[in-house]
Amino acid sequence: MDLIKRTLPIWISTLVVVIVGSASAWWWTPAEPSPPPPPNLATALSNLLLFDDPEELERLVIFGRPIVDTDNWRAEHFFHSERAQEVCAAISAHDYQRLRRLLRESGVDCNLRGEGRAGLTLLHWAYAEHDLEAFKILLEAGASPDLPTTDWLLLRTRTSLATGDSILFATLRHGRYDFFLEAFAYSQDVDETGGGNEQLLHVLLAPDEPSNYERFGLSSEDILADMLRTGMTIDIPNKYCSYPTHLAAQNRRTSLCLMLLKAGASPTLENGSGQTIVDILAARADTLSGWNGPGKPREGFVELLIWLKKHDMELPGTLEAVLDESAVAQESAL
Repeated sequence: MDLIKRTLPIWISTLVVVIVGSASAWWWTPAEPSPPPPPNLATALSNLLLFDDPEELERLVIFGRPIVDTDNWRAEHFFHSERAQEVCAAISAHDYQRLRRLLRESGVDCNLRGEGRAGLTLLHWAYAEHDLEAFKILLEAGASPDLPTTDWLLLRTRTSLATGDSILFATLRHGRYDFFLEAFAYSQDVDETGGGNEQLLHVLLAPDEPSNYERFGLSSEDILADMLRTGMTIDIPNKYCSYPTHLAAQNRRTSLCLMLLKAGASPTLENGSGQTIVDILAARADTLSGWNGPGKPREGFVELLIWLKKHDMELPGTLEAVLDESAVAQESAL
């Protein structure tokens, strides 16, 4: 009886999650009915809540399936041209020989805008099929990664396609660095603006590294290094008047903040609240200095403070204390 009392709130929460999830799935079902969710959904959610297993959701079939499959996309929902629908069919079949032949002989414009929902392009279709090879073929054939969507689509894989986002923004927001780098190499406007009046740098400097980035052998540092090599403009504010360096400091991405400064970003800029990088770091000093345990600061934090001090930025006492503690720790290690 005691066990039942202790676990009852958990089981109630599980039931609520399942009901809400089912209602959401029903509400966002497209014109044609989608297949029912996998039978292990309730079990996986229960395991997640009862045993605190964050890997459980990753094993759900729905999250491993392509967007085209999970959201029951049909080419005719997005493209009225029969030729474009044939290209979509070749992509979905992973038939690269046929795809190349269609692009070469059928006269299909690779930059054909979807005449249907959201103004999607053929690149979006390849991305939604999780087909990187088809994605590359389209880029090589002249598909532009810079065309924005015209509407917002909520996807069942816990992601969305935002209004005004090009495929560059979509892949970066979703943490699909493999697709992003391929598209980025073909971009004609690395300073383009996406949904929410954001630049690519603003999206990259979100609070957390996407949980799936390790699958592609890449990190945010790798992506930022590639982006900076293009000579893109760094000091561009977002709609809240926060510059990339402010976002990096605010979101505790200290190694990225240092990379931006070394690439030429100004350390003296103020955000919409009148704060500089130093002000933001000082407000987060306690967290950053003990990120990996007492006396173990976040990677790049000490190096960032040293860079700022060398470039004549006055550090408050809280940040000076971090440098002093780091120096003592290094001496003790010798």
